[in-house]
Amino acid sequence: MFPVDSDPQEEEIELRDVQAKSWYEKLTDQNQQYKKNKEYSLEISKVISFLNLKKSDTVLDIGCGAGKITREIYKKSAFLVASDFSVECLRVLKEITGMSEQIVLIRGNAKDIKFKENSFDKVICTQVIQHIKDKKALDNILGNISAAMKNGGTGIFTVYNYNYSKKKQKLERDGYFTSSASKGRIFRHFYDKRELSNLLGKYFIVERIIGIDNRLPFNLTGRLGKLGISMDNLISATPASLLFGHFLFAVVRK
Repeated sequence: MFPVDSDPQEEEIELRDVQAKSWYEKLTDQNQQYKKNKEYSLEISKVISFLNLKKSDTVLDIGCGAGKITREIYKKSAFLVASDFSVECLRVLKEITGMSEQIVLIRGNAKDIKFKENSFDKVICTQVIQHIKDKKALDNILGNISAAMKNGGTGIFTVYNYNYSKKKQKLERDGYFTSSASKGRIFRHFYDKRELSNLLGKYFIVERIIGIDNRLPFNLTGRLGKLGISMDNLISATPASLLFGHFLFAVVRK
């Protein structure tokens, strides 16, 4: 039971700081075992594919965490700014990317950070807005991202999808993740396509929304290994992905 006056975002920061250690172990693993996790590999590959990065691109990564996606894109772009509110996650990211003039790390809350207008070719915001409970804060984040993006720029957003599996389990659309490792908790919201499209449509041109990491009955895609990943990509190209996808993957333009 949490006190009614507790700040969910402060509690999330506490928990993210605790989780940073495990992410360091995953990201510094020479065999990069985390990439064999279907959830991570599908999200990373989709982001890289739809960003279509060029060496001249300037990229903004909002809510970068410990950098599982950031580390994959910073060497493919001319300049990358990565921000997060967890100082421990940023320490992990700094260590795995090294000291480079190509990347700047900023510790701050996404709703408060403002960047120079029209300064980024590409923006990614993966698994972030699903954790924002306050509607005003959410509008601030999306407004700041839109302002920072160049006209014609590309943005990628991912969020939890209120899919068939979650509905079957009768999960509430709003809830919290907790951990025995910390007193902190993390708010989460399950989106559907219409809700996400309406939200992003206030600030961007929404080009597409698909489901990724499709959770078929009997964990079919998960049990098939590499073949399951290929099957997942095929499903993501169909409307069925909105029913089974664990995440919604949105591509937007300004």
